[in-house]
Parts: sequence; C-alpha cells; structure tokens
Amino acid sequence: KALFRAATAAFATQPAHRSVWRQLRVAEADQRQRLGETNEAVEIAKAIAESGDPESAPKAAGLLGTLFRQQGNYDDALLHLTQALVLLGDNMREKAAVLNELGQIYRDRNEIESCIEMLTQALQINKALGNEWGAAENHANVALIYKDADRYQEAIDNIEAALTLAKRLNHLEYIARFTQNQGLIYWQMDELDKALQRYEEALVWAEMMQHKRGIAM
Repeated sequence: KALFRAATAAFATQPAHRSVWRQLRVAEADQRQRLGETNEAVEIAKAIAESGDPESAPKAAGLLGTLFRQQGNYDDALLHLTQALVLLGDNMREKAAVLNELGQIYRDRNEIESCIEMLTQALQINKALGNEWGAAENHANVALIYKDADRYQEAIDNIEAALTLAKRLNHLEYIARFTQNQGLIYWQMDELDKALQRYEEALVWAEMMQHKRGIAM
C-alpha cells in the first residue's frame, strides 16, 4: 500500500505522467479489492472514472461494477458494467469478462434468462477469439445455471462441452471440477449411479493434479 501511495503521489504531480498515475491507481484498486477493502477500492475507482482518461475509463467502470456487485448494490453494478461494455469498443476479450460479471448479477437476482443470455454472449465471444479457456468456463457456468433451472439436457450438453475443452487443454483442475459438476447435475436428476461414478472420476483427476503439483515442487 505504501509503495502504491508513494508512486501515485509522485506521478500525479507531473502532467506528462498522468496516464501512468491512472494505471497505478487501477492497480491499487485491484489490490484493495483482492484484500477485501471494497469501500476503499470503490473510492479509487470513482476517482479514476472521473479523471477523464479514455484508456482507464473502461477498466474503472468495469471495476466499479464488480465492486458494487460484491456490496450487493446491483442497480449501480448493472449501470457501470453496461457502461463498461460501451467504453470497451472492440476489446472483445474484456467484453467477455464484463458479460460474465453481468451474468453473475442476474444469477444473484435469480433472473435466469438474462443470466443465460449474458453468459451465452460471453461464450460466443470466447469461441470467436479462440479462447478455449474462457469458453470452457462459460460452458461450465451455463451448465450450472441450467441445472438450477431444472433444464437438465441443456446442463448436460454444456458441462460435456466444458469437459471436452478442458481435456483438450489438458487442464487437470478444470477436468476435476467439471467432472464433479457433472456429478452434481446427475445427482439432481436422481441418476445416482452416474453421479457417484462422476464423483469417483473427479477424485481421480484431483489426485492426478496433486501428484503433478508435487512433482513440480
């Protein structure tokens, strides 16, 4: 914190370095968010948004949206995240991230159709970008939403798509988590044999992941 304060204070006094100052303030807001200092992060993000810097504005709007969601202030969260979508222009990767945040808000508000719409848009963007990591997460998140809505075939289709991508990426953590999620779906469908099989498979994948980490260490 002290390092950020010293650096931002130094750059803030030099007009030629104001853009660097704003970038440092964004980094400080991110750090405070990770530390759980939400109110402080909100004040910093507001200052960035009001600075008039077009490069920092999308990040500040998106960050404010995320912070307001964490505070349960969904109206302000929706306002700033929608603004971030406009400000991001052609930055499709960041737009996908903002759409994911919007999806989470609608999920929190139990607005299932709006949630699915946002997450599906994020999925389409990640597929177009060739971002298989993001697409895998999108499929997995959509699968859980469909599960909660008792739309089981759509849930199964999406979790299988997530698993296919995870296996292609050889991402053991994703494979373990998505296999467990598949078990959750089958459990809710009262297909207990399939659910238990998926749970056992998830444990195997998790053990493989721990073994791989142990070798790396």
